[in-house]
This record gives sequence, C-alpha cells and structure tokens, in this order.
Amino acid sequence: MIRALAPVVGDIVVTAFADARAIAADALAVQVRAALAEGGRVERVHVAATTAAALETAWRLSRDIVVAGSIFLLGDVIKELQGP
Repeated sequence: MIRALAPVVGDIVVTAFADARAIAADALAVQVRAALAEGGRVERVHVAATTAAALETAWRLSRDIVVAGSIFLLGDVIKELQGP
C-alpha cells in the first residue's frame, strides 16, 4: 500500500493504533522506509507516538491528509476528530 501511495503524497506520518497488538510506530517506520527505498524514492517519514500527535504533524505539513492503514487506526482518528 505504501508503494502505491508514495508517488502521490509528500510526507508520511507513521503511528500505531491504540491496541497492544499494534506494531510499534518505530518498527512500522522501519518497514515503511525499507519499502520506499526499494523503489528508489526518497520520502520524508515522520514517527508519531499517538494518533493525536500523528494528526497534528500531518496537518502541520499539509492541509490535505490521507489516513491509510487498518480500520482500527481509522477508528482512533475518528475518535480524535470528534473530540472530548
């Protein structure tokens, strides 16, 4: 999926969804960087510890963002956008 998205996005913000079974954001970033390196593309990959931090970073980088990943991550994003 990351290889398909990389040509049409700028920076990539990596995080983990809020579950013990989720891969750690740092470990996911290693996989993302490896996948991007295979295609010869140099992409900017940012690591965020939480969904809130990922959204903050993404919006700081661009007013247009794409959320890609599991349905669990999307659930966390929706909760974050709904606020308290």
